Amino acid sequence: MNPALFSNAPNPFTTSTAGIATGDNNNIFRIRDIAPGIDELNMNDGKFHKVLSMFKRDQAATQVKYEWGEKDVQSVQGVFTTAKSASATDPVVDSAAAVAIQENYVVQNTESGELMYVTANTSGTLTVIRGVFGSATAPIAEGDTFITHGAQLPEGGNANTGAGIIPTDRFNYIQRWSESVSASDIQEVVAMVDGVGQITQAMVDKELYVQRQINNAIIWGQRFRGTVNGKTVTTTAGFVEQASFHELNLQGNGGLLEWQTMNRFANPLFEHSASSRTKHVFCGEHVWTALSHLFYERNNFIPAVESEIGADVGVITTDNGGRLEFVRDIYGFASGTGNAGSAIVVDMQNVALKDLTGQPLGWRMDVQQPNSHEIQHEFWGTESLKVSHRETHAVIRGAGPN
Repeated sequence: MNPALFSNAPNPFTTSTAGIATGDNNNIFRIRDIAPGIDELNMNDGKFHKVLSMFKRDQAATQVKYEWGEKDVQSVQGVFTTAKSASATDPVVDSAAAVAIQENYVVQNTESGELMYVTANTSGTLTVIRGVFGSATAPIAEGDTFITHGAQLPEGGNANTGAGIIPTDRFNYIQRWSESVSASDIQEVVAMVDGVGQITQAMVDKELYVQRQINNAIIWGQRFRGTVNGKTVTTTAGFVEQASFHELNLQGNGGLLEWQTMNRFANPLFEHSASSRTKHVFCGEHVWTALSHLFYERNNFIPAVESEIGADVGVITTDNGGRLEFVRDIYGFASGTGNAGSAIVVDMQNVALKDLTGQPLGWRMDVQQPNSHEIQHEFWGTESLKVSHRETHAVIRGAGPN
């Protein structure tokens, strides 16, 4: 070929072949050069379910209905209901404490520090020895608080007669999920997400969709077992149904979330004997915005992005030393559903996902008919939510936009 023939040719130039022009980027068949990860930008699944899936899964259940027992175990606390002199030996305690205090208990008046040795308890009227173990006697005022030190058994003494308590029975149902996705058999052999022949975009979208749906169910779901359309259906009770023992409703306060309100509400959540010192608060946009103001005002906000869950996180500390870690969950508390002003306060030590033995949630591959030219996969399995010690959790509602 003589290069001189092309020395003045325009660029791009055409060959003598009829059809596609060299350098014509609009008509040449090619693989599109798109930056990897662009299609992943909106893959923000429900944070509550994601965290539980990563860190909190309980032993699989063997029945559709599973149960657990729980009981708060604390030292006896109460108040003296009648004023008594420093020498009186018959202090009277409130009815809740009356059933728990036994012979050989030591009761400490937390107002004066005096220790009293209990020799008898008659329906809440104690018989005591005052000022034991070197403590000074002092008058007892009505409403003085006390705490017990347990049974102090003397040499040769008789042990107290115990009373067994059956733990509170709580239960939930296992729920079954099933969502299928189909793709043509051609898609199985062309370039797809993460390479060639690995996973279709349709599968990625379906998995994301199901995870968000399950996240909504384990937050807002209602416990049910019965017949629907001629078939037996069981649904799991979500967190809100199981954990509404403590609830902060801000609608009466115009939706305004203030630090004094939040602090008074949060402090009791850490008093239960099963409580951990950290709670996770999964919240919608209105709650997050209100909390952002609190973070600034309290000057103890720790901003962070936890790479494991990919969420905005903020941390504040209550006056009694409890730690609250706030996680923005825009799909579990979506604005369009009216839940942006809601949040759940979760003690992660007392909550877990639970599935049925042999039926964990996951993909079942190639479930299509043998003669089908579509590849069908199914996201299938069982899952439920176990919430123990509901007194350690809470629900927030009604926060308004700020």
